[in-house]
Amino acid sequence: MSRFYTGDPHRDFDLHDAEQTRWLESRPICSICEEHIQEDYCYEIEGKRICPECLDENFKVDIDD
Repeated sequence: MSRFYTGDPHRDFDLHDAEQTRWLESRPICSICEEHIQEDYCYEIEGKRICPECLDENFKVDIDD
């Protein structure tokens, strides 16, 4: 990602924010929470992409010893 230094902090923020928005919109969307997946990985189950948080929240089962 590029850095912006225009000498105008407000302009720098706007440019950085726009770059971050473009990056986020390029990311896949979780089929459960429908949010963009920001991690470097996700899980694909039956052709559906699932973020790590949703996988843990929806499919994790604790096993007592």
